[in-house]
Amino acid sequence: MNNRTTPVRFRRPRRSRNETEHTDRLIFPPTVYTDANYTKGILIPDARSNHGNDGDDSNNEETAHGGSITEEVVVQIPENYFRQDNDTQNRNDNLLPALSQNEVVAWNHHIAAFSAASRRFPMQVARLLGTITLYFDDNEGGTQSRKTTLYNLSEQYCKKNDSAAKKPTREDSNFSKTFGKKQAMNEARLEMGIDENVDETSLPLDVQRQLNRRKEEIFQFWKKIRELEPIQECWSRKYGSFVTSSLGRSFSSHSNDNEFYVPIPCLLDWIRNNSNIEDLAAGRVKSLYGGLRQIPTDASSVLESLIDLSNATSLYKIPLITPYAMASCIAENETVHRWKIRIGVYMNRLLPEVLTSFNLHCIMSALDRGSYIVTEPLHLPPMRSEAVFESSKYPIVRLPEECDGDDYIDEDDYSMCEEKKDDDDEGATRDPTVFGSTRETKTISPFTAKGLLKLIENTGNDISEWGQIAQSLSPYIRLDLMLHQKHCVCWMTQMESLEGFGINSIIWEEREFLDGGKYYYSPALGQIRLTKPPKTVGGW
Repeated sequence: MNNRTTPVRFRRPRRSRNETEHTDRLIFPPTVYTDANYTKGILIPDARSNHGNDGDDSNNEETAHGGSITEEVVVQIPENYFRQDNDTQNRNDNLLPALSQNEVVAWNHHIAAFSAASRRFPMQVARLLGTITLYFDDNEGGTQSRKTTLYNLSEQYCKKNDSAAKKPTREDSNFSKTFGKKQAMNEARLEMGIDENVDETSLPLDVQRQLNRRKEEIFQFWKKIRELEPIQECWSRKYGSFVTSSLGRSFSSHSNDNEFYVPIPCLLDWIRNNSNIEDLAAGRVKSLYGGLRQIPTDASSVLESLIDLSNATSLYKIPLITPYAMASCIAENETVHRWKIRIGVYMNRLLPEVLTSFNLHCIMSALDRGSYIVTEPLHLPPMRSEAVFESSKYPIVRLPEECDGDDYIDEDDYSMCEEKKDDDDEGATRDPTVFGSTRETKTISPFTAKGLLKLIENTGNDISEWGQIAQSLSPYIRLDLMLHQKHCVCWMTQMESLEGFGINSIIWEEREFLDGGKYYYSPALGQIRLTKPPKTVGGW
């Protein structure tokens, strides 16, 4: 138990003066442990800047234009912030709510996913991806306090779905994955940026000693973790997130001023079963790649996605995310009560093992701007504001759930779905660009190579540099190129000079956890990975 006020340092996206003036008094911490007992809720006092007094920005990430995008902050953690009843399993309580540097590195190891699936560290560690803020209007009005009503609903929901940590089965906690010194060496090489094909004996002696020392440290760390007893399954089987026993002695302990904890399913039921509730984000979508992809970010879509990914029936019977929502009534009059819902979205270690997910795409698209750190943004080739070439209507990119009918449609056979649509449409005509040609499928999945290429289809490239490019190519190309060929040559030239990860920067961006460590997110795929994409260039 913490018996004193503890200062904790971490980083966050730099805030403007206006954002600082309108910030919330309590914020979501960088890391939570789902097996801890948070006697006063997981929120911590708003952080103060650590560099404002001396002007030292040496610890801040810099953008390509020289502007700081992050700031180091210091938080005074209150006494009894949490209580840990179980074995700490290599954690340093004084560092909560942020991981130590060693924990950050270990969390990224490949073996960490197998360890988490086996109910060991870092299964209980959840790291902040960002926050989602939703607003609702209750148009019923009246003298009855809406705060009291939603507060009571949340309290009753927690009592009705009371849950406690559960000992995992022997099958689920079997650590069958072998981890020897060869695997430890691979992890050490990744940490030190040494290519796996480089002969160790060719390295300088001091680097060899450092590499072997780190290999031994990694091996001993995971050997100790493997020998520990499995951690109890510390999530609610009713609605994911924390077990009731982790939420303090009473539901009221998670109330701060006018803000109180509300389970995500309770919130979804509240807006669905109350016709007076108006979602102020109704119909909202996130437009990606110039409108080529539209991701719904309305309240129902977001809440359903959160419930799906926090459900313990997913991969390895472990929640992939841990959401934590706080509700407050920010304005009220005789006719309308306005609600603000803040949701901290925490990522569990197995989430990057999911190849792609529409629910994850929805959640990541709904994150509040400024609640996460982007250290390497997407780098897209210059785009024209107007289309030069007309895009073919087909193939249509459609998700499986968008198909009509109750029959299951396999992602590899979308034509079945489209044939049914054509049968239902008496006036349907066959498009000559699809039927009778090599393009046999009229509808394809966005999670296929063809679907992805269709989503990022280019209807016209920036050719403002064509004069310069044509001059450099004049010794090799002596023909007058057609318009589409000029666009193609300009595009290929741009693909040779993209910044960041090169061509991979079209679909991958680099982000950073608030307490350290990188991860990579693809807005095109709706996927998170921990492995850095290789820099790939080439258009010719």
